[in-house]
Amino acid sequence: MEQLVNRIKTEAIIKNEKILDVSGFFNTRIDPQLMHALGHDFHDHFQSLEFDLYVTVESSGIAPTLSASIASQKPMVVIKKEMTSKQSDDIVQIPCYSYTKDHTFYLTVQRLHIAGKRIVLIDDFLADGNVLDATIALLHQSGAQVCGLGICIAKTFQKGYEKALNLHIPLVLQAKVLSLSPLVVE
Repeated sequence: MEQLVNRIKTEAIIKNEKILDVSGFFNTRIDPQLMHALGHDFHDHFQSLEFDLYVTVESSGIAPTLSASIASQKPMVVIKKEMTSKQSDDIVQIPCYSYTKDHTFYLTVQRLHIAGKRIVLIDDFLADGNVLDATIALLHQSGAQVCGLGICIAKTFQKGYEKALNLHIPLVLQAKVLSLSPLVVE
């Protein structure tokens, strides 16, 4: 998506060879017009799919997913990141390592919100694919079917990109970061 690609090229800050800081427009200071455009782009790409709801993992994926949800008139579910394990038949939980935060948390959702649903999963960033793997495992454990995947910013030089391709489901990458040194985005 050209608007996102341009913002990355002009405003993103390269922290190191693997970390791209987009906090000025994407995940700390959020540009509502950009989120609106991202959501509508996802809606346009996924409107021919038969699915029940959008799912994202808190927190940076919420804004574009909400915009897609509104444009599609479909509900959304936010998977929470909990610091502790919970024991309950009503809750589905799976551990997940965060590359960015360098710690493990538990992806957590109430089973009733996703059981038996056909889902389009939207995430803000794709890097090593740890969150993607854990989220898909959590959804499958809940009896949900992932029928589409939307990623706002995919770092194609990290292993998560191959993981996403190997899912063999409709995949939308709004911006592909091919390299951080030098910055190459398409």
